[in-house]
Amino acid sequence: MKNASSVTNTLRFEPAQLEQLADNIFRAVGASAREAQLVAAHLVQSNLAGHDSHGVMRILQYVESIDHIKSAPPAPGVDEILVPGEFEHRQRQARSRDGIEIPDANWQAIVSTATRLGVHAATEAAG
Repeated sequence: MKNASSVTNTLRFEPAQLEQLADNIFRAVGASAREAQLVAAHLVQSNLAGHDSHGVMRILQYVESIDHIKSAPPAPGVDEILVPGEFEHRQRQARSRDGIEIPDANWQAIVSTATRLGVHAATEAAG
């Protein structure tokens, strides 16, 4: 007979459900969509392989680490501390919304190359 104090209540979840939850949590603390999905997938893969100590139980530790980093005072002359992938996430959001700036000379070289290869290229910027 097992000792009652050693019995642990457990809950069972579909892997996709855990991955989506982890992804959402990491995005909520500022991770880019790509980074959040990648970390979430790796955590769930660890659980699936039987390495539970490296699985979704690490979510809390990761979030606490991010919170700790973000709460540190920035160095003089630095406005904000960013976690890995945060700058890229912000750039992707802004450029998806506002468009990608390409210097005119570079654009002309791209159009020239496209024309030489018989590929149609838009010749005017979107806005």
